[in-house]
Amino acid sequence: MELSDIAINVAFTIIFCWSMFWTFLVWGFGIHNFTRKHNKVLGAVGMALWWGLMLGHVAAIYAIWGTSYSVGLVTGCLVVAHVFYGLTFARDVSTA
Repeated sequence: MELSDIAINVAFTIIFCWSMFWTFLVWGFGIHNFTRKHNKVLGAVGMALWWGLMLGHVAAIYAIWGTSYSVGLVTGCLVVAHVFYGLTFARDVSTA
């Protein structure tokens, strides 16, 4: 692995960790508010997808370091997952 590849992987690892922190806090508030306003089944589906998104970040970090997947592909998948989750389950991210 060349030095430029290592630098790119380190940079995207930091970005993925920040994104995971965003998922934990902001999308966590969103799923909390979603489960209060909707029935238990939809809340359970949203919570399962929230956990899946959290684990997806760990898998993305592994994918850029341990496999031959490109950083662009992994980042694109995470962006699509965040947009989908934000538009469906985490619309209300208020803390009140």
